[in-house]
Amino acid sequence: MSFAPRSRIRASAVVLSCMVFAASSYMAGGRLVARSYRGHEFAQVASVRAQIASLTESINKLNDENAALRIAVGLAPLPSDVYKVGIGGRAAPWPEAVTPELDTWDRLDRLSRGVRLLKGSYRQVESRIRENEETLSRVPSITPVPGAVVNSRFGVRLHPIFGVKAMHEGMDFAAETGSPVLATADGVVTFAGKYGGYGNMIEIDHQNGLMTRYAHNHANHVQVGQRVTRGQVIGLVGATGITTSTHLHYEVRRDGVAIDPQPYVLPGVIVE
Repeated sequence: MSFAPRSRIRASAVVLSCMVFAASSYMAGGRLVARSYRGHEFAQVASVRAQIASLTESINKLNDENAALRIAVGLAPLPSDVYKVGIGGRAAPWPEAVTPELDTWDRLDRLSRGVRLLKGSYRQVESRIRENEETLSRVPSITPVPGAVVNSRFGVRLHPIFGVKAMHEGMDFAAETGSPVLATADGVVTFAGKYGGYGNMIEIDHQNGLMTRYAHNHANHVQVGQRVTRGQVIGLVGATGITTSTHLHYEVRRDGVAIDPQPYVLPGVIVE
């Protein structure tokens, strides 16, 4: 979910607050406090009520949109009696002792409370969106070498050097020496150096039970303890360690066990 709708909604709530404040200030200016209701005073009351009606309609629309957003980000819907606080008119007729301006003040007060509740709900939605984005950012989802050809997949295969069947615990991406290697998700580097047959290898902990490895690198561009982000260049493709050609060996591990990386290499994912 992008931030554009969230920014637009937040701006709408601020505008509504300003409009309610302006209408309140207009009434507090003494134009609607007279006890004798001449024609122009009735007109002023009618004008403010028209603004209230327009604002109420806008807030009700935002309430509907907010309800949908809460469900989309996994938040429980607000109870209907809470959701509509401050919105709508009084159910019973006003007593004769209540003046039109007090009626209008009451409506403005309920409208202001409705705006405050709506803004509070939007803040909850924004917070949940940030949490969701942080969670998703730590899940591998892009190819580690853009434009590379996959020439070996996860599973049992005939080892290209030793000539025996062995488990291949990752995917191989064929590319020219020096091609950039990208971190496939946000995380912390837990290893960067030579690692037996892997040659120059980088290991990233994504802090959610998932870990990725990038092996046979020509060079590593990160250090242990460094935080990296999805799409960041962390090294260069090479042919170090036990290998017959220039390529990147890429692994995804869950709780330390190698799993098929294919589901984590999503086509069409663009790094901004």
